Amino acid sequence: CMDACKYVLKDYAGFQNNLELDKENESFAEALTSESDAIMGRAAMKIRNTCVNLGIIESDNYDHELIVKIVINLVKGYKASLLQNLTNPQPVTTYCGIVCGNNANTGKSNINSLQNNPLVY
Repeated sequence: CMDACKYVLKDYAGFQNNLELDKENESFAEALTSESDAIMGRAAMKIRNTCVNLGIIESDNYDHELIVKIVINLVKGYKASLLQNLTNPQPVTTYCGIVCGNNANTGKSNINSLQNNPLVY
């Protein structure tokens, strides 16, 4: 979960795990509109594998729209959290720690909720 979350936020959306730089980053919006991009494909694959491993979806489920929605809500939730309560100097690590939690049940619950809404801390 942590690796997939960090990949989405850093490699896909372009955040740098730096509080001040990430607050100023507006290029993430461009990433959200480029679903066909190869990086989005890798981000979606990582999130899909996490969903399969957590038992959120079956291994034969290839619902791309669902996975893209989770990726987008993860990015939106992170950006919103930067503007609210996320103040740690390494915000990507902190946010992904919140999303994934200390156990599979927390990660499963939070990733599940990302199907519908961003998770704002």
